Parts: sequence; C-alpha cells; structure tokens
Amino acid sequence: MASDIAYSRPLPPPPPVSTPKEIDPEETIILRQVESARRRIATVELTWRVLVLVAGAIVFAIIAAVLDQWVFPKGMPNAVRWSLWAIFIAASLAWMIVSVGPYLIRRIHPVFAAYVVEQAVPSLKHGLISFLTLRGAKDQFETDPIRKNVFRGLETTTADTVAKVPVEAV
Repeated sequence: MASDIAYSRPLPPPPPVSTPKEIDPEETIILRQVESARRRIATVELTWRVLVLVAGAIVFAIIAAVLDQWVFPKGMPNAVRWSLWAIFIAASLAWMIVSVGPYLIRRIHPVFAAYVVEQAVPSLKHGLISFLTLRGAKDQFETDPIRKNVFRGLETTTADTVAKVPVEAV
C-alpha cells in the first residue's frame, strides 16, 4: 500500500532561534512621534478631501435648483433630472476613488511624516529624516565605534527634540 512507504529524506533543520532586538527608549519616542504625525497627516488629508466633496454636493444642489426653477419654466424634465443625478453620482464616485481612496488604502510614508515634523520644528535640522534613513543600517554601525557613537548621538538629540514637540504643532 501507499501508506506503508517510508520517506528516507531527513527533515530540514529548525529555523534558528532569533532573539528579539531591544528597541531603545529614544527610538520608541521617535517612532511614536512619527506615527502620530502620520495619523494626523492622513486625518487632515481625508478631512479636506471629504469637505471638498461636500462643497461640490452643495454647489451641485444649488445649480440643480437654479436649473429646475429658473431655466425650465415648468420644472426639469425627468430625463434631465436623472442625467444630472447620474453625473453627480459618477463625479462623486470618481472623486472618492481618485482622492479619498489612496488615503484609505495606503499609509503615509514615515520619511514624509518626518519631513512634515521637521517643517513644523526647524530645530530638528534634518535629524529626524537622517535617523529614519540610517535606522535600517543600524546593524552595520555596531562594528565601527565612531559610526555607532555618531548614530547614538543623532538618536539621542533627535529624541530629546522630538519629545518636546507637542502633537498639535505638526
């Protein structure tokens, strides 16, 4: 029978046990600030785009009322009324897909959030962007003590400055 066949290949070795890397408290402060900036940027962008949609709906309603009352003496024909509504629905859906959709699907890039924070707080002097871009190469700095100390200094200075920034400033 097929169930009596034994496999002669040995099992692969288990994956190596990796110790979770400890995150510095300074790094945690920086990442929290960047995350809050990302959320605020997304909220502001979504809010103004939805407000533009509401303003467009109000303008559409005013134009439709003017057409209905002043342009057509006995009211708009049903074909014109339905076509206006179809145009409004199509334009609203297009606006939602093109303008609002990307902010619901994608996230704000952390480097852009850092740029916005640095624009609000000029004393950071590109420290936040530098930290985020160099953070990926943090393991390479462990071999060179000078690079390691420079990165730690950048991290400490950036964390101290970012900790003083109120969330409303961004």
